[in-house]
Amino acid sequence: WTGHLLDFMHDAPERERDVASIYGSPDARQAAATAARYGASLVWIGPDERGRVAKGRFPDACFSLAFSSGDVAIFRNTCGERGGP
Repeated sequence: WTGHLLDFMHDAPERERDVASIYGSPDARQAAATAARYGASLVWIGPDERGRVAKGRFPDACFSLAFSSGDVAIFRNTCGERGGP
């Protein structure tokens, strides 16, 4: 996937690491700040993402449940400040 993204973004490897850190960081505030840096006010947790989520981090004080149906949950980023990438 990173190779494909390199056709469009020079910083694709960094972006891919950042996305992984949103799901895998044990520090929810850091994850929220990273999401906000990319303008993400919502975070999708589906079957693929569920295995990457740091244990016990979703939901928490920085991510409140906005929607849930079946295997999908969408969380609102309540701690991050919106900003550009």
